[in-house]
Amino acid sequence: MNVFSARSRTLAAIAAIGVLLGATGVAYADASSAQYRGCDGYGAASGEGDGMTEIASVLLIFNPIGYGNTGKSSTSVGEDGVADCDAALADLPEKHWMRKFSLLRARAMHRLENYDALGALEDVDLAAAVAKGHDDAYFARSLGLGLDIVRAYALRINAKQHDAETVAMQAAGARPYSRQVQLSALIAMGPGVDPADADTVRRAIARLVPTEVDALFLDAFDSGRFAEALALYPQLAPPEEIGNINLSSSERAEREWRDFENAQEFWAWRGGANAYALAALGRNAEARVSLDAARSRLALTTQPPPPLSAADEKDTEAQALHRGAIDIRLQAAAQAGKILDEWSSMVERRIMVSDGKLKEVMATLQTQPLVHSFAAVDLLESIIAKLPEKERPANSPTKAMREKLAKERVEALQVQPSALFKSLPEPETASRIPPYEEASTPLLAMEGSRADIDTEGYRISDPDAQGIVTVSYRGIRAGDSTVEEMALLCAADVARKAGKKGMIVLHRMDVRYTVTTETGYMVPVRKDPDGYQTELKVVFVDPAALPRQYVDAAWRVIDTDALYAALSPFYIRPAKHN
Repeated sequence: MNVFSARSRTLAAIAAIGVLLGATGVAYADASSAQYRGCDGYGAASGEGDGMTEIASVLLIFNPIGYGNTGKSSTSVGEDGVADCDAALADLPEKHWMRKFSLLRARAMHRLENYDALGALEDVDLAAAVAKGHDDAYFARSLGLGLDIVRAYALRINAKQHDAETVAMQAAGARPYSRQVQLSALIAMGPGVDPADADTVRRAIARLVPTEVDALFLDAFDSGRFAEALALYPQLAPPEEIGNINLSSSERAEREWRDFENAQEFWAWRGGANAYALAALGRNAEARVSLDAARSRLALTTQPPPPLSAADEKDTEAQALHRGAIDIRLQAAAQAGKILDEWSSMVERRIMVSDGKLKEVMATLQTQPLVHSFAAVDLLESIIAKLPEKERPANSPTKAMREKLAKERVEALQVQPSALFKSLPEPETASRIPPYEEASTPLLAMEGSRADIDTEGYRISDPDAQGIVTVSYRGIRAGDSTVEEMALLCAADVARKAGKKGMIVLHRMDVRYTVTTETGYMVPVRKDPDGYQTELKVVFVDPAALPRQYVDAAWRVIDTDALYAALSPFYIRPAKHN
């Protein structure tokens, strides 16, 4: 889950800075500033900073509006993006070789948006030539790996699927604990990816992001691998809405209501699918028990909230929130209940097929709708398989349905280069790596501002009653890829010191902080990055003797020794570079 936090500040001094710069003859970034951002998302460079890995300063002090502050924004698309890259490349000071690499890599992606795959590969080669001779481990594992992934995407568009998968899988294997690299590799390989490669990468992502187990569950279910789907079902977690964390109480309540309603529908659909999988395997009694459990879960979670206290009954806002909580429970119960009813019909008909009641099942096909999923294909094909051979249709009646569902899956997996832009890991340098140490509360922390709670570093909680430990890491200048891996490294470090060789990530939250500068009239002038934080809830385990509740999640166990060996050289004992 990614969320965002923003702090605001009103600085009358910004006008004074402008006066000073004007007096010294220094100009603000011109129109090329927009073109820099249109190309790779970062602001304009200056002679003193590339704007991407370091602030583009003027007079070694100021970072005027328009110059890069290491924050990344959206870019232009297609031809406009190519033109912006051309302008930025012409303007860039020669010394900033990493930024030149980034601009060329971005132009390759804009060419892909413009269906110019051959031109994209040419730009990929140009970017690789810029990096030649620069032996920097941090560059290689961030921008460098990103270029490999862009190359893979371009190869796929050039109808070289096998080559694309080879390059993408190598990139994914080079940084297995980065969800950005794994996700980027999956996007690059596209919907035609070999199922084994897709499964490898999806499992790597799910180890880091528990909600992604759902993608594996759906893939197994849709492929008729019902036993595999059943093993994944207990590990599912509903997604949560991503957005700003600085909200009013009413806005926060509305988001929680949306998450609540989506969670009830999520559990109803997956609960129904789980019951159907049991029925398809002939485990009929268990299928009915599973449906009953799904209904009981829904009934329990949608019970009305407790009455308001006497004090809250006099509070208008409390009354409104209470009414909203009641309404959302009623609405969620109705919607999720309808989903369960549809699945109940599918499950009972699948049981009837197993019992040989074909005429009864076929009579329901005109009156009871089929759930729009591969379960409908399975139900119809199970009926056909039970018919005497001479009564089976010559042409498969499920062919069109199967093709339509498969097409929908492919379309859902089709991702544009703009998504690849967002998923690539942020650029890293040795100077951007924050200290591997415990965080503390700053001396001048602003009360009530989450962004000021911690300095850079980690925090570790004591285990709760279930043995779950919360580990968080905050970095100020580092990119999100760095901070996420440092949180994992800290968790693995704690596990190793406790004598545990494995850990399972049960939940995560990622927060990106920004500072918004406003005029005296509360008009935003600029936004500056103010750090990134990852919070993990993990359980430490012995892989050879997993607790019963985690036996089916054995594939999610992260080897703490392997993780520590892979990441500690970069984050605890950074290699020295010339």
